[in-house]
Amino acid sequence: MLVIESLEPTAPQMTRAHPNTPQEPPSQKEASALRDQWLNENAAAFAAQAAWHGEHRHPLTDIISGPLTPL
Repeated sequence: MLVIESLEPTAPQMTRAHPNTPQEPPSQKEASALRDQWLNENAAAFAAQAAWHGEHRHPLTDIISGPLTPL
């Protein structure tokens, strides 16, 4: 018969979060500033995407606008 004397781990457990993980959520002001920074950093990509969609059909157009068929 196996007897377990202790359920405590033999090695210390990691309790620290990953360094890039905030310990508490950002405030509304901080979140807004982070979003604005992200939008500014990616403005060129968003403009290129909008231009592409202006010249081409969206890849999912046929699926989205197609007839509905029962399963």
